[in-house]
Amino acid sequence: MSVEEIKAVVDNATEEERIFLAAYLRIKRDGGNGPLGVALAKANERLLRGEGVSLEDAEKLHQEMEKLGL
Repeated sequence: MSVEEIKAVVDNATEEERIFLAAYLRIKRDGGNGPLGVALAKANERLLRGEGVSLEDAEKLHQEMEKLGL
């Protein structure tokens, strides 16, 4: 995927998708093989299948990452 394609995905993302994307990128940058990394991977799989992630779930993941300083 090109940078332009990635920008288009982010620009067209909903608020909940952007929260998830931010959390996902932090985990990718800082690592995360524990429960949080697993939860993010599962959420990513749901998004890729077109099932979406609830705003509540995305916010919970984000809060967990903030607790870890990610």
